[in-house]
Amino acid sequence: MTSVSATELAKLGKCEAMVTPRKAARKPARRKKAPGVIGFSANKKNQAAIDRGDAAHDRFEREAQLFTSQDCNHRTILPNLVLALAVAAGLLTLMAAVAT
Repeated sequence: MTSVSATELAKLGKCEAMVTPRKAARKPARRKKAPGVIGFSANKKNQAAIDRGDAAHDRFEREAQLFTSQDCNHRTILPNLVLALAVAAGLLTLMAAVAT
């Protein structure tokens, strides 16, 4: 299938057949006030949801700061050393088995 430019179609008079007529523009509808805006009747219900979200966010920040401030290195040195020695012993055993 070959592509035909719009100027070629215009020369042939076929552009009008390809273009769909545009519908009349509608008048935009009035926007309702967003929930939670001062003066809106459901403000108390939305404020409770906002307070819950703020509390959850504060708890997340507290836990994140606690997690980043902990020094876990003193607890992981020994297990890491044991694991490294086990891997090294296993590799040496495999190398010895292949060499014989």
